[in-house]
Amino acid sequence: MVVFHSFDKSERFWMGNKMNEKIKNFLAGVISLIILAAIATLYFSSILDIDNTAVAYFNQPQQPIQNSSCYFQLPKDSTIILRMDDVQEIFVENVSYNITKTIFDKNFSVTWGLIPSRINKNIQNFVAENENNPNFEVAQHGTYHTVNEYQNLTENETYNLMKIGYDIIVKKIGIIPVTFIPPHNEFNNYTISTAAKFGFKLFSGKESVLKNYGDIFDLGYTVDVKSEKTKELIPAEDVVQTCSKSLNLTNACVILFHPQDYSSSDFRNVDEKKYKIFADMLDGLKQLQAKTSTFEGLLTC
Repeated sequence: MVVFHSFDKSERFWMGNKMNEKIKNFLAGVISLIILAAIATLYFSSILDIDNTAVAYFNQPQQPIQNSSCYFQLPKDSTIILRMDDVQEIFVENVSYNITKTIFDKNFSVTWGLIPSRINKNIQNFVAENENNPNFEVAQHGTYHTVNEYQNLTENETYNLMKIGYDIIVKKIGIIPVTFIPPHNEFNNYTISTAAKFGFKLFSGKESVLKNYGDIFDLGYTVDVKSEKTKELIPAEDVVQTCSKSLNLTNACVILFHPQDYSSSDFRNVDEKKYKIFADMLDGLKQLQAKTSTFEGLLTC
């Protein structure tokens, strides 16, 4: 025999409230997820500046870009190039400006390795102010600067990734970069040839590389100011000595450094002790009586 239970008014009221509460909690959760997703989409879109057109590049084959007639040859005179990687918004941003000002004050040139996805208005203004400064160059430093960013990619994936960064620099900075610097100096078999398709004339990756690929020249760094083993700054005189040897052999010396190499622990200000090592290095390089240039400054057009 089936027995039906008859709910009284109080029970029905209690169950109704419980059901309403569950529905309200469920709807509140759904609404919260929708809002968070919308905020995340707007946030990352504003940082990376990727529109539907850029994303579409991942789904279609790409055509090479016409190269310019400019070309690179190793300099006839001893020439020093300062290559500052990892220039970006907020993180070490002020340090980048201070270091660059010191470089200009001491009559040196510098090539910024600028991360395309991390450009703000301050960086745009600084580049605009130095647009006609022959001692200043902006190079494309990867795209998002992630670990192994340009490794383990197909040829088309390499092209698509590089184009996103290229388009951001052209749009936000208003220049056409001619030098490409892969993040962490790591890249795949397609990176250099792909860079040539965009009209890049110079590629700077691994240490002590000098190789002409015809449309593009690979001029790697000569010395990194920070030891890979100890993670400490190399004494200024040792950097100068290594540079001097390279100048005697090839007439070129590329010194690699990052703004964070000379920053305080908060990455927002210059560390005075580290800064002195940097200033001493520039003074020591002066004694070599070599010319100073950006990568772009060594092109013949």
